[in-house]
Amino acid sequence: MKFNRVTMVAAGLIFTLLPLTYLRGQMKGSDADKDAINKVLSSYNDAFNHHDPHAFTMLFADNGAFTNSGGDTNHGRQEILDHFVPRFTEGAALMSAQRTFSVKTIDFLKPDVALAYVDAEMSGMKGNDGATLPARKMGYDVTLFKQGSQWLIGNLHEYDARVGPPPGAARVGGPPAPAPAK
Repeated sequence: MKFNRVTMVAAGLIFTLLPLTYLRGQMKGSDADKDAINKVLSSYNDAFNHHDPHAFTMLFADNGAFTNSGGDTNHGRQEILDHFVPRFTEGAALMSAQRTFSVKTIDFLKPDVALAYVDAEMSGMKGNDGATLPARKMGYDVTLFKQGSQWLIGNLHEYDARVGPPPGAARVGGPPAPAPAK
């Protein structure tokens, strides 16, 4: 049987793209994993709204990282806890803060690695003078890892939605980054 060049190219594309299509289908993640990830993110937000940094710190992997909207990064549970405890004390900036959280997408890079994109709005934050600041629209890029049967936050990047994600924040899949404010 004689193959012409078009047939060879078509066969090559099929044999190249078919496995990639199959793998992409495998990276959708199970409903159970999506539910578990949503539960981790909901628990993170609930603990924040209850001003309990101990509870949400335990949702991070031991070597997890938190990057705030100012670009400061804390590594490991203890550093993250040390960052938040003073911010939730009486009279501190976050003591009265409340946040709404809306998970936009969950993308699976591997069966045990996922990226979640979250929109949020925070109100009740206090300024240095003790006055309540206007509500802030925020975004979160969250990398989660499955360890055993538990999903944990590996990296959480927080950013002001008017400015966009901090430098180095992952943007694989998910919604496009917001345009910088002018």
